[in-house]
Amino acid sequence: MNIEGAFAAGDELHLLQRGNKGDARNACITYPLAPLLDWLAGTRAEPPPALRTALLDLGTVNGVPLGFTEGAALPGGEGGWIFSAVAENTDDSYADGDCVASAIGWVGADGVLQRIAPLHGAPKVEGIALDGAQRLLMVTDADDPRCASRLLLLPI
Repeated sequence: MNIEGAFAAGDELHLLQRGNKGDARNACITYPLAPLLDWLAGTRAEPPPALRTALLDLGTVNGVPLGFTEGAALPGGEGGWIFSAVAENTDDSYADGDCVASAIGWVGADGVLQRIAPLHGAPKVEGIALDGAQRLLMVTDADDPRCASRLLLLPI
């Protein structure tokens, strides 16, 4: 498993499983938020079962599958969400590889992938958030301690 993203939307917590060349399955695993928080706090003996698991095919770029790197709930509370994904040329869920492409995608409240759009220059986006000023904030990871991460802004 390689959980790369997590976000709360309403009364649910969504965990994003990132695929890679070795196992290209991307998944969104959804849990009831309150019982999960109770379990994490130690006031519930057993973790709650997942409400659902949805597999999402994000496609490939030059034979390298796109895999989730982060997600965020869309405003309005209707259940839709956005995500970042990269096509990282590695068979391993932990070892980094060359980033051959990156994208932002939108998923509807029904859990169906609605759209995916490539990011110019293939920045390795590893974090996303929506702010109150109607902007998408994205943080990159160069996989090199000598290179600074970048904060990218996209008006929405």
